[in-house]
Amino acid sequence: MALATAAYAVLGIARHRTFGSTGFDLGLFDQVLWHAGRLERPASSLKGLDWIFGDHLSPALLLLAPAGWLGPEGLIAAQALLVCLAAFPIAAFARPRVGERGALALAGAYLLFGGVQEALRFDVHEVALAPVPIALGVLWADRGQLGRASAAVLFLLLIKEDLALLVVAFGALFAVGGHRRLGAALAAAGLIWFVLALGVVIPAFSQGAGYVYGQAGAPVEGLGTKLRTGVYVLVAFGVVWLRSPVALLAVPLVGVRLLSAEPKHWTLEDHYTLTLAPVLALAAADALGRYLEPLGAVSRLRRTVEPRRLPAVLARQSGARHLPVGLLVLAVLLAPVFGLLDLVRPATYRVDPAYRGAQEVLARIPPGASVAATNRLVPHLARRDDVRLLGSGRPTSTWVVAATADPDPEGSFPLPDAAAVADRVAGLPGYAEVARAPGGVVVRRRR
Repeated sequence: MALATAAYAVLGIARHRTFGSTGFDLGLFDQVLWHAGRLERPASSLKGLDWIFGDHLSPALLLLAPAGWLGPEGLIAAQALLVCLAAFPIAAFARPRVGERGALALAGAYLLFGGVQEALRFDVHEVALAPVPIALGVLWADRGQLGRASAAVLFLLLIKEDLALLVVAFGALFAVGGHRRLGAALAAAGLIWFVLALGVVIPAFSQGAGYVYGQAGAPVEGLGTKLRTGVYVLVAFGVVWLRSPVALLAVPLVGVRLLSAEPKHWTLEDHYTLTLAPVLALAAADALGRYLEPLGAVSRLRRTVEPRRLPAVLARQSGARHLPVGLLVLAVLLAPVFGLLDLVRPATYRVDPAYRGAQEVLARIPPGASVAATNRLVPHLARRDDVRLLGSGRPTSTWVVAATADPDPEGSFPLPDAAAVADRVAGLPGYAEVARAPGGVVVRRRR
């Protein structure tokens, strides 16, 4: 776990320092937690909100404020630690089912899961807080510690508003496990919180804008992308995980995404598959345990199996014990698809030529001054009251700094490309150029 935490922290920090991070989301959360660490309102000038809860209802996010004292690198490292910590309750849940080696294999498969890799190499997100309570909720319920399990599940309500639907699914899981009253109470709490969050709390904090993420799309839209995502989710831990009741928890996590109108929700990119990771690992452990248990001990087999069939049954039992290791091997084979090998690529630690002059132009921006910047420069300027993305509207900031040679549209977002960024900066009325470096320019409002 320590090795995985270090690897993901290095990968995320290297991406940030080489100008791969973005305003949405590292710049956004860094500014919010910078405010919170100073005991100020968690405001976001990038979203135009005095309280970030007008965008997503995530009060648990404020727990990361101490990590924010160390800057964006501290947030990246804290996120890696939080996500990797879930490997411990996953292994604890798996151990009585598949043995010590199988538990370690499933924990390793979780740490290499594509959703974990994608989340930890792309900025910082509030859902990094979710894997540990998800895993603890299942583990403690399995051990009969229902009070602790309920507390872990209810904590999900404070992480993000849409996780209320996962709490409803936990209620169904508890009911299937024989705890019907507790399951009904959890499901009711999840539904009530979801309705209040979307209909009352978020609109109150959003200054009347309301909840903007609930648009549904046609189920057949983006069908190819959805199928690729679905196939990976099915096979990453072997389709055997579908045999476990824990698979109920995957229903809202997959269903909401596939019915969304946002194309990114259909993919395996960014942080959208992170919450599925512990669910799939736990369900696979439970399903494998259910598969292995009927094989029984050798002594029982000798009493119940015909002598001529005993060698084949024992071979099946021995082979089944290797299934968790097989899932780890599968995770290792699929890991390069999601970029974990970037750790050993020298290019990972080199600044792209498009940002060779970035440090020079950033150094011209005074601390605390209001600034508008392109997407990949915002995370390096977020620790101030007023930082905004450079867009098509007329900026109101004193300073504007732009990367003008980034060929990736994500770098110029919300403008379409680098040429549009260069034209935008060149045509700003009332601003004068202060500095120019390879791929970057700074302009300042005339006095």
